[in-house]
Amino acid sequence: MSKFYDDAQKWQLYVRHRRGRTLTQLQDETGITDKPLRAWFRAFDAQLSCPDNQDLLRLQEELRALREQHRQTIAELEAVRTIVQQALPEFTRFQAACRWIPVYGPNLTCRLFGIRKSNFYYRTQRRPAKTQNQQRDEVLRPLVEKIYLRSGKRISSEAIRQKLLDQGISISKRKVLSFLQEWKADKGTTSARMSAAAAQRRFCHLNLLDRQFNPEAPNKAWVSDITELHYAGGKLYLCVVLDLFSRKVLAARASCQNDTALVARTFETAFLRRGRPRGLLFHSDQGRQYTSDYFRELLEEFSVRQSFSTPGVPYDNAVMESFFASLKKEEYHRYCYKSIGALLDSVQQYLLFYNRQRPHSRLGYRTPEEMEQLYKTKQAASTLTDRLLPADNL
Repeated sequence: MSKFYDDAQKWQLYVRHRRGRTLTQLQDETGITDKPLRAWFRAFDAQLSCPDNQDLLRLQEELRALREQHRQTIAELEAVRTIVQQALPEFTRFQAACRWIPVYGPNLTCRLFGIRKSNFYYRTQRRPAKTQNQQRDEVLRPLVEKIYLRSGKRISSEAIRQKLLDQGISISKRKVLSFLQEWKADKGTTSARMSAAAAQRRFCHLNLLDRQFNPEAPNKAWVSDITELHYAGGKLYLCVVLDLFSRKVLAARASCQNDTALVARTFETAFLRRGRPRGLLFHSDQGRQYTSDYFRELLEEFSVRQSFSTPGVPYDNAVMESFFASLKKEEYHRYCYKSIGALLDSVQQYLLFYNRQRPHSRLGYRTPEEMEQLYKTKQAASTLTDRLLPADNL
């Protein structure tokens, strides 16, 4: 079946022949006999014999060379862009782009360095890091502090403002007052009305427990906290004291008021039940109930050291947080309480279950009471051994 060849296809065959392909090779590649090929080539030779047509052929050759050069340039540019984007960090590319944008423009430079134009404009043309007001504050703040210190820290904000007005500097009284408050906060100064004892207590909230949740014996470290429980008629505040050794609930009290009296009564109940232990460390958060003067004096009276969690760090009192989570998951959230009596009965039943029946993985899956009984057994055995083998006979 014959095939029709248009002028463009014939011209391509002619160009290949002019570049060195023989008639035999063209016949093998295209399947065309030598007769039509010779006729086509003679026709093109006749057309190109004219000087104008020879110029056209030369231009076509130049166009072909330019296209080949363009292809190579594109490949080299792509290789350079890939190397630059992979080898240089983003910050270095931004610095280089700022240097070459005036020469090559933003479009080409951003494409070469692999940078989005929006990101480049945001970094180079965004607002300065400090506003005019902030820059002005940096100038005024040292002047205010200088006047305040020269006066022996006696002069008022309005007096400082008047001195600055005399120097031709316009500033408001509120701005002067804010500078003084910032300066006092940075220097750690306290109010003159604060007593020495109050200032001392203010900075004694130390974390003595330091997350040492596994003491070697009972009555070495207790933890406490308060949680809120709701019923149909209102809400209650439950305060609990735990022994870290056995995780046993030593005392628990509920009240409609979240005050110091609730914490004090709960601690006193636990302290008396355990026989007034010595060398006790009591840990809690920094709630106002635990940091109150009354409660701290109560602990001092009983020779109990007090430890506090870091503000905003519940992990410092993780054992208490875990206990309340278990209480609410295993008991409180399972029921709806219509009365305060129903809520208190439910909490009391859970506390008995927690101490006597609930195993703990930290205790080797023993209950708190089993853990304390095991400790007493070991202590009794150790005492008996000491009596049978006195030190003089060893």
